[in-house]
This record gives sequence, structure tokens and C-alpha cells, in this order.
Amino acid sequence: MKKNYKADEGLTLIEIMVVLAVIGIISTAIYNVQLTGFKTFKFNQDRINLNQEARIAMLKMSKKIKEAVEVKNDESWPNDNLVIKWEESGNSVYFAKYWIEEYKLYYNEVSAAEIKNYDPTSNTEWPNWTSMTGKQPITTAIAEDITFDAQHTNDNDLVDLVKVELKLDLTPEGDSEADYKLTNQFFVRNAR
Repeated sequence: MKKNYKADEGLTLIEIMVVLAVIGIISTAIYNVQLTGFKTFKFNQDRINLNQEARIAMLKMSKKIKEAVEVKNDESWPNDNLVIKWEESGNSVYFAKYWIEEYKLYYNEVSAAEIKNYDPTSNTEWPNWTSMTGKQPITTAIAEDITFDAQHTNDNDLVDLVKVELKLDLTPEGDSEADYKLTNQFFVRNAR
């Protein structure tokens, strides 16, 4: 009797192993392409978030800086920070301060009426910020550094230009360079 070999056809173990190896190589390649795509998306999304936070912080600072009647860098705190003074409704005097603490950009505003022994006729009196409360964060914990450069561009020695450089980093406590840096210049409109 003749044996029918067509009925015994099938895949050998070697053929199955070759097919599995090819499928594994193709799957690994597809996985790596997708993983790279996800990493690139996250990287770009992080940059967009840093950009948005920096621009929002600059917008919040710009309004007060432009309305200021007096601007100074406050040397009494370890971080580089800015104090501004402005008036609303005629003679209501306000002060605001911007600084970085615990990798967050903070803002504090106080009216002159809240300051004990404040003399509105004195041009040299500024609030004692160490006793003030109510600081508000402008950014999340991504602010690495901020630099304020108050300059005068005219002959009266009053600050009328403030240059602000804000450096943001997703991991500010690390030793890496800042991930995003934004620099802006604001003209003080009401400088006296």
C-alpha cells in the first residue's frame, strides 16, 4: 500500500520557530516606533506647558509693572525679586512683590492701608515683606530662576524699564539647564 504524503503535510518545528522569530522582530519594531512617538509627544507637550506657564506668568506681571509708579529690586530676600508700587483711584497706594521660593514664582499684593505706620507722603517707605502673608503662587513647581533688571532710560533716574528673565524647568531641583527661558521688557508707564 502506498502512503499518501499529502495528508501528512504540516509545519515543522523549525518553520514555526522562524515564523515566531519574524513576528517577534516585526512586533518589536512596531513597539519601538510607537514608544518613540509617545516619548516625542510627551516631550513636546511638556515644552508647550512650560511655554504656557511662562507666558501666563509674564502676563500677570506685565499689568502691574506697567501700572507702577515706582519699581525696585528688593535686596532683603535671598532670591532676586521685584517690588512695585502703584496707585489706584487717585490716592490708594498698593505694593506688589514677585519672587521665587520652593521652585514656584510667587506674588504678594498689599495696600498701603494694611501697613502699620505707613506714611503716604514718604517716598522711601516700603512694606516689611517678612511680616506679610497672603502670597499666591503664579506657577507650579517649575520655576528655576527669575532675574529682574530695573533700568532707567531717561535723565530723571527713575526706573522706567524692567527686564524680566524667567527660567523654567520640569525638574528644577536637578542640575540640568533650564528647559525654557522667556525674556520680556516692560516700560513703566507711570514712573514719577
